[in-house]
Amino acid sequence: MSGGVEVETLNSALNKCPVLSDRKRLLPELQNQLTAVLALSIYLYLMMNILVAKRKAILLIDGSDESKEAIDLIKHSTVEYVEYDIKKFEQTCCGGSPGD
Repeated sequence: MSGGVEVETLNSALNKCPVLSDRKRLLPELQNQLTAVLALSIYLYLMMNILVAKRKAILLIDGSDESKEAIDLIKHSTVEYVEYDIKKFEQTCCGGSPGD
């Protein structure tokens, strides 16, 4: 079937359907609903990607070989991060490391 025949068949079926026969009223309502959905989608995209503050990952290090390996791995990735030396935490806060 060619594209024109399919459209004619669809139009014929729509005209026979009592619920859809009033297309002049139905199509603008559907268009308004689709416009509202599109506006909501754009709003959500903006909220998630632009307006919400993005935070960097925190890499806790302690000077060990494993910490050095982790630093090397993350430096070669696209992840934005901040290094935080756990030894400095022990010296400046609360008298111990978070695991104590």
